[in-house]
Amino acid sequence: MLAKAVGSDPVTLLLDWPFQEASLFVGIGTHEERDAATKLLRQGSRRYVLDLLTIAEFVQYKCFDAVVKLLGQPLVPQTVREHLLILMQSVDKPRPSASLGEQDGHLQMTNTPPAYYEHREATVREMLRCIEDHCEVVPTVGPQEVTDVHRFLAEALDHDSLDALYLCIERDAVLVTDDGALRLLAPEAGVAISMGVQSVLMEACDKGPFSKDAYADTVVKKLAAGHDFVSVRADDMLTLAKRTPDHISEGVRKTLDSFRKPTLDIASGVQVWCEFLTQAIQGLRPIVAAAYGTLILEVLQHERPQLADEIHRAVAHTVEQSLQQHGRKLKPQDRRAFAPLLNAPLQPEFSPHLTSIASTIRALFRQRRGGSSG
Repeated sequence: MLAKAVGSDPVTLLLDWPFQEASLFVGIGTHEERDAATKLLRQGSRRYVLDLLTIAEFVQYKCFDAVVKLLGQPLVPQTVREHLLILMQSVDKPRPSASLGEQDGHLQMTNTPPAYYEHREATVREMLRCIEDHCEVVPTVGPQEVTDVHRFLAEALDHDSLDALYLCIERDAVLVTDDGALRLLAPEAGVAISMGVQSVLMEACDKGPFSKDAYADTVVKKLAAGHDFVSVRADDMLTLAKRTPDHISEGVRKTLDSFRKPTLDIASGVQVWCEFLTQAIQGLRPIVAAAYGTLILEVLQHERPQLADEIHRAVAHTVEQSLQQHGRKLKPQDRRAFAPLLNAPLQPEFSPHLTSIASTIRALFRQRRGGSSG
């Protein structure tokens, strides 16, 4: 809908959006939605419909082949292929080297490097290849009875997005898209089930078609592109951390910075990073693990003064238990590095919070001793 409003298309919007100037909010979904999607994917008996935005994302993440191995042959509306063919025609037109626009009342010249056009052309060509090689292209009939909802959708959406909804209804298929608005509108149109892209990638990673390294990189790319509500797992961050065992990984740092947002479920955030810290203490040099712990504490406490002590106690308990479990004999300089993390405020006699984050972490360690995964 945004692409249509600004006179563009989803692929161009995805490639051109000025992420540094304005965040493009993308709702990935709740934990409950991801869990439901995982159960559905593991049943292995459904067909899946991909819209134009989803195909562009899978191509950007270089995972289309892996997704097909998980989903089987996806369904694609015929109008999606036609839309891409139209975009290919624009690729072959003369390529301006700059554009003139207005910002805050002033004319502004924006240079367009040749590499932009090359990347755009390569992306569109690869999307067409993936459709031709891996997808079943299907014409849609549309609803037998047109309602006010259908009329509204016809005005709000482009033809291929609307056909993706109709194709789901006609084939009793699942819609796969990161377009949050489209997923919200889908039930009104009669689509029974829809899911986000990350659920598919996560399952492809766990099943094997998509490598852990590639999946971890995708999580960082999603966050860098301004996507919100991206699920972050400790194992994925450890995959990134092991690439640079002598210093903090930039990928982990960028992911951790996204946890400063006020929309974070802080209890979940603390649990994820304490689990990561446990694994880091086990698998990385102590001085590097301590550096991660210092950064984790600073980020999780960011603009959360009421929870700062509680968070510090959770991190301190994690470090203390991890060092005891793994029997680390630390050098003096390593002990000094961990000292600020262990020096947490004492637990007050009456906690002002109904749920203690530290008690959540203690329960996590009790589970680990009992053999359960964190």
